[in-house]
Amino acid sequence: MRLTQGCWRRTLSESVWYCFFHVLGMAVVLSFSGQVRADVIYVDDDAAMGGDGASWATAYRCLQDALYAAEDGDEIHVAGGVYKPDADEAGTVATGDRSASFVMTNGVGVYGGYAGIGAVDPNARDIADYETILSGDLACNDGPDFANNCENSYQVASANGLAVPFELWGISVSSGRADGADSKEFGGGLFVSGSCVRLTDCTFKSNWAIRGGGVSVNSDSTLTAVDCTIQNNWAYSDGNDWNRSYGGGVYATHSRVTIVDCLFAGNVCSYCGTGGGHLRQELRHGRDTQQV
Repeated sequence: MRLTQGCWRRTLSESVWYCFFHVLGMAVVLSFSGQVRADVIYVDDDAAMGGDGASWATAYRCLQDALYAAEDGDEIHVAGGVYKPDADEAGTVATGDRSASFVMTNGVGVYGGYAGIGAVDPNARDIADYETILSGDLACNDGPDFANNCENSYQVASANGLAVPFELWGISVSSGRADGADSKEFGGGLFVSGSCVRLTDCTFKSNWAIRGGGVSVNSDSTLTAVDCTIQNNWAYSDGNDWNRSYGGGVYATHSRVTIVDCLFAGNVCSYCGTGGGHLRQELRHGRDTQQV
């Protein structure tokens, strides 16, 4: 473990092997069954309604619809823009529903930063110039220092029970507020439970939770984060013993975590005792704890 110039790096090789075993197992199953499938699904918030995601010209407008359609092995290419979990064309979620979340799917990769519709080359990719933002600011009224965020999404994105790794690459996740009951107090930006997830070149910023403001990893999950930024997230509770907050940036319990060349900056844990402003990992019921 090292902390240098705001960059915290940690490598746990068992995390990588855990994911590789899942991938290898699925590859063997698919190769014998002859059902290997890999499509690209396109999403652009400037697209016309009624798209089928088969090309940029017919892209889905809402990311939720692409996630509904995606199957193991698919890639979802998302143009720069702002996408909210309470928006879809299928009618599965309702506008303003705080429980709506971008629910990840087995073996699917979501890749942001594409130029998209109207560009000379819609496949041009630059995650800075074409920032792809998954936002929990459902009312479009957030202010500085988490003002006006009480109606934000509990968890902007979530992964539950995924046996095959899911990947986010070049995605920004912001403005979640996990202040609900039970699991909805974990991971305002991303909640991972019993799943294997890889994050590459992603940013988690301005997310709020009781535990794991930016990201929460639970229930024998595996998280690998490479070249990510975890910034200005907040873990907060009222300070009582049971609801003590942990991990302003990342909170992990009973899970494997690999973090490589990621920047942690400006994360805060309030009323957390020794709860870790940037990161807290509990290996067994609060014992064998590592935190920064």
